[in-house]
Amino acid sequence: MEPESNQLIQSLSKKQSITTYSIILIFVLAFGIRLFRINTHPLVFHPIKQYRSALFARSYFYESQKHIEFWKKNPSLTYRKSRGIKEPRILEYLAFFGYKLTGEEQIWIPRLLSVVFWMLGGLLVYILVKKMFNQTGSLFSLLFYFFLPFGINISQSFIPEALMTLFYIWSILIIFRYYQVPNRRNLIYAALVSGVAILIKLIVVFPIFGGFVFLGIRKHGLKKFVFNSHTIQFFFMSLVMGVFYYVYHILFMSALRSDLIKDFIPRLLGTSFFWKGWIQQIGKVTGLIPFILGIFCFFTVKDKTVRVLFLGLLSGYFFYGIIFIYSTATHDYYQIAIFPIVIIMLGQIGKLIERRKKFKFFQKEFTLFPILFSFTILIVIFSLIYNFHFLNNSTENKSKWSSLLLCGNQFAYFSNNRIEPEIIVHAWEIGKAVEHSTKTIILSRAYGNPLMYYGNFYGKAWPTEDDFWHRRLRGIPKLNAAERFNKHFNKFNPHYFIVHEKWLLNEQPDLHEFLNNRFYKIKDTQDYVIFKILSEENS
Repeated sequence: MEPESNQLIQSLSKKQSITTYSIILIFVLAFGIRLFRINTHPLVFHPIKQYRSALFARSYFYESQKHIEFWKKNPSLTYRKSRGIKEPRILEYLAFFGYKLTGEEQIWIPRLLSVVFWMLGGLLVYILVKKMFNQTGSLFSLLFYFFLPFGINISQSFIPEALMTLFYIWSILIIFRYYQVPNRRNLIYAALVSGVAILIKLIVVFPIFGGFVFLGIRKHGLKKFVFNSHTIQFFFMSLVMGVFYYVYHILFMSALRSDLIKDFIPRLLGTSFFWKGWIQQIGKVTGLIPFILGIFCFFTVKDKTVRVLFLGLLSGYFFYGIIFIYSTATHDYYQIAIFPIVIIMLGQIGKLIERRKKFKFFQKEFTLFPILFSFTILIVIFSLIYNFHFLNNSTENKSKWSSLLLCGNQFAYFSNNRIEPEIIVHAWEIGKAVEHSTKTIILSRAYGNPLMYYGNFYGKAWPTEDDFWHRRLRGIPKLNAAERFNKHFNKFNPHYFIVHEKWLLNEQPDLHEFLNNRFYKIKDTQDYVIFKILSEENS
């Protein structure tokens, strides 16, 4: 028996070593891939959000520097003061401190911070999946977490989602631990971490509370859970840090309240636009096949605590989806809450392998692990090839169902990196032509944020046809160009009207006519046109 026992120990030790080395390799590769193009201009993945954050961080940095010229400093300060506060500008302040340390504005600093946050989130995924399932399961979860295009793109971006995801996964881990060891220390720990996650991005309040509530009801029953002192303490501590911040801004600040009103369009719940759009956004984030595989894994979970936790997280996510209706159907990054849930559920693959190592098909016996692992590697390879192609060769985003099914798909607001220099040159030329004015109106994609960033000027965004379509969904009648200008822009006292990408102007013939009557051209190129307002006596 002793030689057999030693052989078993050696076999297990060898398997453990292979798994450990595999996980280390995954982390090294994941970090290396994220360093690729980290110092380039973030024009591909949601430039509206990234350049908004970049403009905020720049304004903090310029404000702290005495030697910055007024024509550089004034537009960024004007931008910051004109934009209402929606969520805490944590990453922007961290970027500012990074700029202060290096002595110059470097946009790769906050992007690198996002990479670090995502990598730390991967460490928590590994710990959580190992606790829930096994180490083999953590291998599968990490492959999906690190190498799906959404995970790569969002973790390289100057937006708070990577930081929020870190605390979101952390809160799931601590809530799970609390219900295994329900002491006061774990309760406070879970409440504080959950509160920080909610503070960073309000959207995760629903799955976090869903997971806590479902586990609590399972453990204590509904009545005892509601009146349990630990329940009251958890909600109070997490709400004080997170939700109260947003409640205050909804009640007393117009920016966040306005966004919530724009999102909540109940009549869309009965349309195919909403449900089809929601499915497409999930596909863009996780890929539909990994999502369906994750749901399959959920139904095979035997551990009741784990299953109820997943049910609570999924229920919270669903409830969130029918509150933030418009964004759920149209914005991929609004699905960030589902990404870790699916990733963690996929760890059940490890348990399935452990439970049933082989299966029969047409009278032949197959080993389960190589088949499932090969399928996962196939998805990862396809993901990486697609992501590389997306960053280097795609022009406009088109729905590619192959990538949508297998590994996720992304939006592209601008063309690929070959025209990035052109956009930057355009921005600089425009900024110089308008003398870095803070009195401009901009018709451009991404609301002109990249143009303002590289051109050092400030302006208010004129709506595109997509914006008008959104307003029609809300039942808001469309004003003609003159009416819109007089109602929303006249008090701003604009000096210039900038049109970047002329096809946007061709979509609005009434605006074209209005500009020719009220403004005159001071610069007209193949890619953009700049109008200057006529004086009252000449108009």
